[in-house]
Amino acid sequence: MSSQARRRRSFPFTSLRAPTPRRRGVRASSRKLARLRTSGAEFNRLSVLDGLRSIKELLKRVPNNKTDNGVALFVGGGLAELVFPPQPLKRPLYQCGKGFELEPLLAMLADDESAIGVVVIDGQSAVFARASGPHGEGVKVLKTITTHNRGRCRRGGQSALRFDRIRDQVEAAFVCEAAEVASSLFGDGGDANEEVAGLILAGPANLKNLLGDSSALAKPLRSKVVARVETAQGGRTAIAEALRRGAKHLTAYLHAPESAILADFFSKLEQDDTSKLTYGIKETLAALEAHAVKKLLVSRTMAESTPLASCRHGLSGMASGVATQENGASRAAAQAATLAEFLLGPDGVAKSGAELVWIDVLTEDGVRFAEGFGGLGGYLHWPFEGFEEEEEEEEEEERPPTP
Repeated sequence: MSSQARRRRSFPFTSLRAPTPRRRGVRASSRKLARLRTSGAEFNRLSVLDGLRSIKELLKRVPNNKTDNGVALFVGGGLAELVFPPQPLKRPLYQCGKGFELEPLLAMLADDESAIGVVVIDGQSAVFARASGPHGEGVKVLKTITTHNRGRCRRGGQSALRFDRIRDQVEAAFVCEAAEVASSLFGDGGDANEEVAGLILAGPANLKNLLGDSSALAKPLRSKVVARVETAQGGRTAIAEALRRGAKHLTAYLHAPESAILADFFSKLEQDDTSKLTYGIKETLAALEAHAVKKLLVSRTMAESTPLASCRHGLSGMASGVATQENGASRAAAQAATLAEFLLGPDGVAKSGAELVWIDVLTEDGVRFAEGFGGLGGYLHWPFEGFEEEEEEEEEEERPPTP
């Protein structure tokens, strides 16, 4: 291959530059980037140098005031894109391979779906924060408002009652202001575009209860209040304590829909009403292939860790395709490595028309479903016994003939 032909070859590059604590400007050195370890077998020296030049030119256009979360660069195949991640990058990455590495950015988008709003309010201030991630590890303080309300005292003589009334009025005005700020930050279509799945109200006094009952708090946001947590102090330092104390309520709130489905599922099993239920990997996959599954319940942890090769017996029509890749409709299933990839592929849930419900192991019912029922089950359109018939036929074939 000539040098010009090799120069025209282009491979996807992914470069994630994590934010640094002290950074005056954005500079790039091709020698420094070249010393980073690359991954991927199909690349050559010229394509790597072309990619490094493109990355260097992109970094020159990065403004200094937008590098707090780092920057992600994607170069290859005539594409040169620069992306500012919504959350800080935790580690740098430089990769050269057949495709772009999108997992760090996709994980941030998944965290945004379960973001939680936190309001810590006391007699001096109110702090509004947004926590993202499965355990609230990504905390972002959005706004802080303060008040100058004096504390209660017994002094004042005949004016003591008047002082208390003035204090109550200032307190009510502050609670109303905090409710309006929370509605504008966390409400649907808020000014800050920080919509959250739930809201935790925290503080050392009764102001959190007044805030939760305030009519100034938007009604949709009022229904998202997960818990009212008592903290030892107010301010920013109480955000971590509020998340820790409200973790149990938060888990129950976020997983309430799947907990209700599992409660109904277990109730029907206890009542022996199993004519339109199925559970177990092989049994459920056989029903899914026959388009008999109405609602599919899948344990996320089990599906992501179970190899598809161990589920072939449940896919009678797909087993040959998984093994030999001769069936054109089964090529996508043959390329899937895990059960989760198969279910999300074209031959999985999309082909059967079933409703997919992910079950996490963060609740007691989720652990019971994963460990006691194989992590796979569902509701059926009609009673299905095809898998039992196939097992009986296999046993008859394996049974030696009588002399």
